[in-house]
Amino acid sequence: MSHVVPHPLYLNFNSDQHDNNLDEDKDKEFLYFGQVRENKGLCQLLECWPTDTKLTMLGACNDSVLENRIRGIISFRNLNVIWDNIFVSKGLLDEAIYKADCIVIPHVDKSMIVTGAAFHAMSLGANLVINESDFSNWMITVYPFSSSYNYSNLTEIIHNVNLLKKSDVMVHAKNVNSDDKVKRAWKSVFLSTS
Repeated sequence: MSHVVPHPLYLNFNSDQHDNNLDEDKDKEFLYFGQVRENKGLCQLLECWPTDTKLTMLGACNDSVLENRIRGIISFRNLNVIWDNIFVSKGLLDEAIYKADCIVIPHVDKSMIVTGAAFHAMSLGANLVINESDFSNWMITVYPFSSSYNYSNLTEIIHNVNLLKKSDVMVHAKNVNSDDKVKRAWKSVFLSTS
């Protein structure tokens, strides 16, 4: 017998305290965060990233070859990418996620578990743009603020992403991933194995 346990959220929040306005005239803010490693799919993302769209990257790279490759792609394609190649404290990361409209999750399929980044982002009201995978296919069925892309449709997805208000993202995430739902799911797992 298999069980599905919802992923807990990263923060307790009150959506009434957050800005509900979407400024249709401002450029959308896209953010990648996390350690920069080969399996994160950043080189593939940057090879296809639209040249007219800003992307901020927050995360340290400990591989000089990969760092040079990423910087080379950014330079060669003349991308509007700002990369803070540093470890970022949780406070600064939370602030950056909250300011972003969309978090880009380019992880290579089946290379690692990506739920931490997605659930951290939705805890702070960010919409998600996720590299096509089994995970992204599941996410778009459960979380209406998630979009899935592949390398042939990335520009179209980025330019046309439909943003939900931060408060709507947080309310939906809390409804699906509330502490009570997580506790009940784990209780069901433990009771079925005893």
